[in-house]
Amino acid sequence: MRKAIFLGMALVLAVTFAGCGGDGGPDLVLTDILSSGGAYDGDITYDSVLDSYSVYTAADSPYTVMAGEDPAVSGIEKRGFITFPISSIPPGAGIRSATVLLPIFSSQAIFPATSITLFVDMVTFPRLDTVLTQPDMAAYYDAAPILLGPSISVLSGFAGDKSFDATDALNEVRDLGYSTLQIRVTGSSGEVTIDDLDPSGLTPLLRVEYTR
Repeated sequence: MRKAIFLGMALVLAVTFAGCGGDGGPDLVLTDILSSGGAYDGDITYDSVLDSYSVYTAADSPYTVMAGEDPAVSGIEKRGFITFPISSIPPGAGIRSATVLLPIFSSQAIFPATSITLFVDMVTFPRLDTVLTQPDMAAYYDAAPILLGPSISVLSGFAGDKSFDATDALNEVRDLGYSTLQIRVTGSSGEVTIDDLDPSGLTPLLRVEYTR
């Protein structure tokens, strides 16, 4: 049921409400933007025991993005990378609000913790399937954020939607002239799995309200 509801929402990519703000006022537009998914999204894993990095993209089954500390193997940490294309938003539009929705498939805390804390930052990175060397993996894994984002608490065993405000991040990338909003998700005390453009499932979503 959760999948059906979300996919039904995602099929409606733009809805316009004429006349919002009073007679003669600007239209209020609600836009849903799916993540790029595939080779653009995924995660970078750091193994502190081997001191090495590896990249996984969401291009292949199970089409997910991982973030956090592996609850089964000590010393393994994953950071998730998600891209939203924003070229459909008109250059002169005034952003009223922007919200990112993360569809969490699964979550597991590291005992004795009962929840995972996710940290979401605005960053820039290329298609993850082009990040091939250890120095490049390390650079994007540890890159200084352009803008610090919120922290999100996820109970162990939770599966569902988590959202956060991304208005400042969206305005920042538009001011910088970027065509995408890109985020990096890190985690502590456990690990989460995020659905990402699974053909039969869910995808991260950027919901934007703007005036024209």
